[in-house]
Amino acid sequence: MGKNAWVQAQTTQFTAPGWHYLDASSGYLGGNRNNGSYVTLKSTNNSDYSTVIETVDAAARRR
Repeated sequence: MGKNAWVQAQTTQFTAPGWHYLDASSGYLGGNRNNGSYVTLKSTNNSDYSTVIETVDAAARRR
């Protein structure tokens, strides 16, 4: 599966149409792109949130 398809699958699994990305709650794990990234989305009713974390390109396993 391609990277873009994987991102789409994970995002749509935990959100719904109309949800918005929260820029202040998204970024790189440990501040380093090589560790992976995370995005947080907020629902249209403003009471539900979802954070999607990806480590597809992580250089090493973290404990």
